[in-house]
Amino acid sequence: MVTPLKSLRLPIGHPLVEILCKLSLNNKAAFNEEIPIHFKKEVSEEEKIKFKQALRALRAIVNDEASSRYFSDDNQKFIEDLAHAEKITNELIEKTLKIVSTSDVDVDFEAFKEMMLNVDEIAVGLKSYDKGRLTDLNGGHWDLEAPSVPKESVTFRFDNLDSNSKEENFYARSSLKDLNKQGVVAIDFGTKSTTAAYMDNNGIYRLLSIGGDVDIESLEKYENPTIVEFRDKEKFLKDYNALSHRPFTEKHDM
Repeated sequence: MVTPLKSLRLPIGHPLVEILCKLSLNNKAAFNEEIPIHFKKEVSEEEKIKFKQALRALRAIVNDEASSRYFSDDNQKFIEDLAHAEKITNELIEKTLKIVSTSDVDVDFEAFKEMMLNVDEIAVGLKSYDKGRLTDLNGGHWDLEAPSVPKESVTFRFDNLDSNSKEENFYARSSLKDLNKQGVVAIDFGTKSTTAAYMDNNGIYRLLSIGGDVDIESLEKYENPTIVEFRDKEKFLKDYNALSHRPFTEKHDM
C-alpha cells in the first residue's frame, strides 16, 4: 500500500491541481489571465467548472517551454483561437480538456516536496514532516494516494527528482496502512474548551493536542478552543468540501 511514483496523475478537480499549477507558474504571468470568461448559453454549470479547472492547467502548460514545445501545429492554433474567443462553447471545452489530459505540467520537485512536507503546518500549525516522508520506501505521503483517475485529468512531472545521476521515486501511502482498528479515541466537548485523548499501542491513554506544538508535555496545552472564528469562511468551506477525505485547508482562514 506504498506506491512508487515518478509523476502524479490527478482528477482535474483535485485541489492539488490548483496548488501544483501555481508552483509550476512560479509567480509568472499566465496566458489569457486577465481576460474575463464568457460562455455560450448552452454550456452547463458543470462544464463551466471543468473548463475553468482545465484552463488553470493549460496556462501552466503554455507558460512552460519544455511542455508547450511538444504542442502540434493544430494545438498551437487552438491556443491562439481560444485566447481570442468571445464566448466559450462546448466544443472549445472538450478540446481544452483533451489537450490538458494528454499533456504534462512540469513542477520543480524541491518546491513540491517543501509544500507536501508542510501540509499539516499550513493546515493546523503542526511541525513539518521528516524529509524522508516523500522519498523513503518505508514512508510515503497520505495526500498523494489519489482515487481512481477519470478521463479528465492532469499529469504532473517533476524536475530535479533524479539526483546524482540516480533514478529516484517519491511515494504515495494509503492511510489504511496506518489504521489501528483496535484504537480508541475520546473527545470531551466542553463549554469553553475541548479535550481529546487516545490509547497508544501499549494500552496507555494519552492526551492529544489538536494543533500547536505536539512536543510540548505541559497538560495545560491540551485544551483546545471550542469557539472558532472564520477569517475567510467561503474559502475554507471551498477547500474543505473539495475532498471527501483530508482536505487542503489553511489555518489562516480560521
